[in-house]
Amino acid sequence: MASSSGSIARVLPRCLAPLVICCFGSMQGLAAEPPGLRPPADADLVARVEGKFVSALLDAFHWDLVQALDADGIEQRDWTSDSGRDVRLHFSGGQLGSSLCSATSFSYALLNRHRIWVGIPRSELAGCGGESLMRLQSRVVRQLTGLDAYALRMEDGAEPPRLDLVFRDASRWQLKGVPISRMRH
Repeated sequence: MASSSGSIARVLPRCLAPLVICCFGSMQGLAAEPPGLRPPADADLVARVEGKFVSALLDAFHWDLVQALDADGIEQRDWTSDSGRDVRLHFSGGQLGSSLCSATSFSYALLNRHRIWVGIPRSELAGCGGESLMRLQSRVVRQLTGLDAYALRMEDGAEPPRLDLVFRDASRWQLKGVPISRMRH
């Protein structure tokens, strides 16, 4: 009997291993953080190195919206406010921000094949300069939550860099880089 219980002890773990792995794997999802708090873990070494280079370039500029296109490539001219403030994005230390009305930021991570992950927005509640600006701020935040891919273009050095952002609905933004002055007083 002792030998049969020993063989059961050796066989039982092998039989239960797939079940335990299956159940444990599904239970891990229950204990994990809600989606949007952490980037997917699919970035390889090349993507991380490229991402650091691209992140440094993104951090060195303000990014002004030049053109917004819908999924069919038709220009959308309603991305300005009555106050004349234009959409400007800021990248800094893994944060993507916009401050048309109140400061809003997202954590972000650059992934493989020019994909970008954007976290849950965090906003500072502040008064705005009118309904138009508040509506635009709200639209910008909604649009950025659907950010899916990017392309950074550096022309022959004479032009400022360009940043193309592609959203899950296939719409696109084209932004122009404006150098950030890093002078200390």
